[in-house]
Amino acid sequence: SCNNNLKKEHSEAYLEADSCYNKAIDLLKNDSMTYAFPKLIKTLSLLESLPEDMSRDENLIVSKAYHTISQVFFTMEEPFLLIETNERAINYQKFVNDSNLMAQQTADMAIIYAALGDFENTHYYIALATPYLDTVSDFVEPYLKTRTSIEYLLWFEEKYDSSFLINQQNIYFKHRRGMDTKNDSLGLGISMYDANFRQRSKPYLLKVFDIKEGDIQPISRGLTMQYLASIYEEENNLDSVAICREYFKPY
Repeated sequence: SCNNNLKKEHSEAYLEADSCYNKAIDLLKNDSMTYAFPKLIKTLSLLESLPEDMSRDENLIVSKAYHTISQVFFTMEEPFLLIETNERAINYQKFVNDSNLMAQQTADMAIIYAALGDFENTHYYIALATPYLDTVSDFVEPYLKTRTSIEYLLWFEEKYDSSFLINQQNIYFKHRRGMDTKNDSLGLGISMYDANFRQRSKPYLLKVFDIKEGDIQPISRGLTMQYLASIYEEENNLDSVAICREYFKPY
């Protein structure tokens, strides 16, 4: 009798947590972060325990709730809170082994550690993410995040050609799927210029002329024009220098 009552109470808690989580997701889709956050916290308070003491479905909801909270912290530019909550998401995910979610969560960790310059942890999470990258047909984003993390590592190790190659392959990958790659090409050009590969950067930097005003940050456009002006100056192409300088004056 006691066991049956516990089972019934657990089931009710699970259904309530599931409802809370789904409502939070709906609120986030409508940009209602203020109202979504308490529902995510309530989801956790209803179910969270030691992962080995929870059912697979309970682990899954708690893992998803923590991962969603980490995404909220990402939008708030709170990298260390993002790391803490996503680590918890992965901890519960290990008891679920949902490959799509694991790909997302480990790729998120790899890219944030790479951005922070913590390459030891970047290596660790790239290794965790790699076995799940056969899910890219469903989740392109985790694949690209993991590849970008590898690109950062190679850049840090001053293996610039290898870093550029990964970046180019990412562009081809996105292009084959009909995704816009103009900003990616521009980013590659800026990286090449910064690594003192000026002539190689030029075709990529020229993509700036194909990007509309609202689709690029003003500082990126101004920096690109400055780089192009410098390249044209080396080529003694004074007309192009004048055009580029005219472009970057407002920035």
